[in-house]
Amino acid sequence: MKKQENVDWHGIIQDILDEHLPLLSGKKISKQEREFQKFFKVDYYCETEGDLPKDNLLRPFDHLKKANILEYKSFREILSENVFRYYVARALFMESHYANLSLQGETTLTIITSRKPEKLFAIKEYAIEPINKWKYRSRFLKDLDIYFLVLRGARNELQGEALALLQVLEAEKNQQLKQWPKILSQDLPNTNVIQQIMLKINEENFMSFVKQITDKGRLEGKVEGKIEGRVEELLKVLGWISSALKEKYASQVQSAKTTEELALLEDKICQEIQDRKQTD
Repeated sequence: MKKQENVDWHGIIQDILDEHLPLLSGKKISKQEREFQKFFKVDYYCETEGDLPKDNLLRPFDHLKKANILEYKSFREILSENVFRYYVARALFMESHYANLSLQGETTLTIITSRKPEKLFAIKEYAIEPINKWKYRSRFLKDLDIYFLVLRGARNELQGEALALLQVLEAEKNQQLKQWPKILSQDLPNTNVIQQIMLKINEENFMSFVKQITDKGRLEGKVEGKIEGRVEELLKVLGWISSALKEKYASQVQSAKTTEELALLEDKICQEIQDRKQTD
């Protein structure tokens, strides 16, 4: 089982950016690089070349411009004023010196942080104002767009598949058990991607709430004498865990006639999941 303290948070969020930045931003990405180093090393750098077709999806990075620097502070860290000024100084240097181009007015700095840096936000000089519960903007400098994405502020928000890719980055174990089921309850088109991230962060908690769903279905089935809802829930859980398992057991689950038959199938599936985990 993966230990919580050994979670590679930077690696996970960089994977998300590598694979899903167009979804997160609504932009066409022409260049992207993790641990980017030109004059300074930054967590992530990307360039855009226009917008994707407009829709109503909420996109956390819809503010991106031509050149974009993204920094991530893990759940153990609180963004300090010194670190903030260091990030700003690097962004100002890069906008004037990168690739012999002037990117003044075309550069953004985005800082992703788990906790809201209350002391920093209280400093009037930085003119930090809320856009919503989890996104803030600083008007500290005229030509440098500075944004903060505060992950804890996005808890309990059900606003689609793009925001869910950030909401899943929940570090507190008790909040994982509260927030992750809410995220998956939306039946998002990227549910499989999200559940794979959950497994990377805390496999034990993910399997725990899957078991809760299964146990709840068993109890309701006994009380009501029905299996329709349990079949639907079990197929959904199988899809979260493994498309191969869903393909293997879907026909058997759908053809079950009694709650007892379904219970035997659930036990068999749970045992196979445990066997797979032991061999991984």
